[in-house]
Amino acid sequence: MIQLIDVSKVYGEGKKAVHALRNINLHVPQGKIVGVIGTSGAGKSTLLRTINLLEVPTQGKVILDGKNLTELSHTDLRNMRRRIGMIFQDFHLLSSRTVFENIALPLELEKLPYRKIRERIHDLLKLVGLQERSHFYPSQLSGGQQQRVAIARALAASPKVLLCDEITSALDPQTTRSILLLLKEINRELGLTILLITHEMDAVKLICDQVAIISNGQLIEQGETSSFFGNPKTQLAREFIESIFHLKIPEEYQARMTPTWSPKSYPLVKLGFTGKTVDKPLISEVCRLFQVDISILSADIEYAGGVKFGYLLAELFGTQEQCNTAQQFFIQHHIQLEVIGYVRIDD
Repeated sequence: MIQLIDVSKVYGEGKKAVHALRNINLHVPQGKIVGVIGTSGAGKSTLLRTINLLEVPTQGKVILDGKNLTELSHTDLRNMRRRIGMIFQDFHLLSSRTVFENIALPLELEKLPYRKIRERIHDLLKLVGLQERSHFYPSQLSGGQQQRVAIARALAASPKVLLCDEITSALDPQTTRSILLLLKEINRELGLTILLITHEMDAVKLICDQVAIISNGQLIEQGETSSFFGNPKTQLAREFIESIFHLKIPEEYQARMTPTWSPKSYPLVKLGFTGKTVDKPLISEVCRLFQVDISILSADIEYAGGVKFGYLLAELFGTQEQCNTAQQFFIQHHIQLEVIGYVRIDD
């Protein structure tokens, strides 16, 4: 449905040139939800805006439904843009218009008869759950309700593609979840292709079929959500995944933590498990093979894209040699391992 082929975007010239995008190759299959994640300034929003040519690429091809948008005439490009809906973080609703009138705007621009506009908006209000808010103004709505109006407006012209730019960043966690589940429902009911720009891993985990990571204007990793969470290939991917976990070291342990081993201390390690390892009895195997006692201090396991993954904090009790051998065993069996420190044993 959407293909970016060797797309680059450069602002300025010479030494002052800013390379916002560098040779981007991205495929968004029809009917899928694809999440593009990255830190602030990585190029996410620029990438999104190249898809409908709000940003014209310096080089490369932008193909939508088999047509290269960079080669279209002004008239043909305008017609293709009608097939692309776009939603922003800040809603962009007209304060002087009611919910009904905001959603009606793109249909009015197409000069549709009022009867058809009314029928279309009735269906959209039902889809986004705002049937009772038709005559409200934006100032009378919550942030989540305003975003639902923006979604309905983006769907008014029956697009084939929906582009979402950080649409949950201004919302609280509960509202964010409801908006994301609404997008999933829209994708399922309408068969809509959705590209979601976000820095929130929870959004990716909840609704995306595929994931791509952008860093410094380059796509450094992309693939199925299950592969992304089950076998991340880059350090940035691992950092993003780790950000959704909240393992805390008790203050009592932190007070007794030292950076080096001593005969009166034991290692506290963080173990990262993915789809390939989370169901294997590796902890009991380590205890049996190396006579190491392992106590789990805390754990957090998640599920996304059909795989389980997670982290746990564990205390290793044994000699230094036994603990080192156990750690090497975990690493050899593809467990991410980090020694947090050594906990001093108080006399």
